[in-house]
Amino acid sequence: MRGFWSRGAARLLALVVGGLALLGAGAAPAGAGALSSLPKGAEIDVRSCTYGPDETHAGRYSGQYLVDRDAYYAIVFVPSDLPGGHFRFKGIYPRARWFSFESYNEALASQGVLDDSEIEPDPGSVNPLAPGHKYVFGQRYTVDVSMTPPAERKNPHPNILYSGYRENPNYGGLDHSPVDGLLYRVYAAPGTPEGDVELPHLSWVVDNPETNPFQGETEVCQAIKDTSLNHTTILTLNQILSERFSDPTLSPMEKEFDVPTDEVPRNPPYVNLLRPASNGYQGAYFNSKTPYLYIRPFGEIYGRFVAIRFRAPTFQQQPFKPATGKEQVRYWSWCDAQFVSPVNITQACMMDRQFKIGKDGYAMLVISDPSQRPVIEGKPWHNWMPWPGGGADINMRQIDPNPVTYPQSPYFYPLMSENDGLDYIRGVLFEEQVRLWMSEYFPIVRYCNREKFEHKECF
Repeated sequence: MRGFWSRGAARLLALVVGGLALLGAGAAPAGAGALSSLPKGAEIDVRSCTYGPDETHAGRYSGQYLVDRDAYYAIVFVPSDLPGGHFRFKGIYPRARWFSFESYNEALASQGVLDDSEIEPDPGSVNPLAPGHKYVFGQRYTVDVSMTPPAERKNPHPNILYSGYRENPNYGGLDHSPVDGLLYRVYAAPGTPEGDVELPHLSWVVDNPETNPFQGETEVCQAIKDTSLNHTTILTLNQILSERFSDPTLSPMEKEFDVPTDEVPRNPPYVNLLRPASNGYQGAYFNSKTPYLYIRPFGEIYGRFVAIRFRAPTFQQQPFKPATGKEQVRYWSWCDAQFVSPVNITQACMMDRQFKIGKDGYAMLVISDPSQRPVIEGKPWHNWMPWPGGGADINMRQIDPNPVTYPQSPYFYPLMSENDGLDYIRGVLFEEQVRLWMSEYFPIVRYCNREKFEHKECF
């Protein structure tokens, strides 16, 4: 999830969720104190209670939390202070472009992330998403969840999802979370949203038989259930939004009401940057592997027709074509959303391979009312998305930029904020600096109209 809410809304929700977590933090897991008869290394399969209808939702359907509609998300909440063992995911590499696991604390801040490039295959399998490999079904992996303080973590850390703690010396110091959300992301799957495979199976692994509190599936599932109760607010909200916005609709007020932008409205609108801040703290459900360029046009003054010209980063083609490793990003997309409520809903997205890109490497995106969609040479303009309604938010995400082939990515722009949950680089103070950093990859934005666009007068 993007986790791109207004700061006030995100912090308010974090306080609510955090308070719920504290209320339930003292509850002991079922079977606590029991002497384990299970040997070291034994696994208790808990797939039956890992994902429920409230914990899994495809962004392409609901759009909630400003997610990418070409991605899929599933989350499970687990207790982090259990003795004698750890949680483990076992899965099959999805038929998709990119996938990851990321852990979040009870305030929804990131604690650790592991993407497919860091997940080595099980013996006898290969990583079919790695450069040079063609996708083959059935390749397996194992990811262990480690509740480890930052000072004890190993780097690199293949197949380990660190959780339980975050560290940012400039923002809150060492932070331990007794309740963790483990979020599984899958991007650009051409078949089912999950990538034509089952969701990863979760199990409890016995590390110390003398302190392990569990004897079987029922006890572990009860501990997970008790933990999830601390997040009833989040899970209930997920379900409500998923049901309401399976086919996104906006009320008349949401369609017409333009919320103020972060800056005084300007023509052309500002191109802003939002990306992870230092040392592992991000906003609610923020994806640590991507920066976001975002634009908030003010249609009430300038009209609801925006054209964006940008140079398209090269991208990985899996699962259609083996990657070379020289691609600039694993995935990029443009999405538009309404930014009226604290939750916010993505209305439409276009991913990289859906764009028509010119031979010069540039593309032109138009966002307008459907009645104002341009027609060129008798055909509706291909690179187009509908205006999302009042409070428009237009954003480009670039997943896992390559520092060698794409140093101009805003992901590598020097850190500007070390004392906040997110690194906001916006408005008149920073736009020119970001433009210089990105060079030809910086998007050029114009308010325009259909007639001018069709006559090539917008740029």
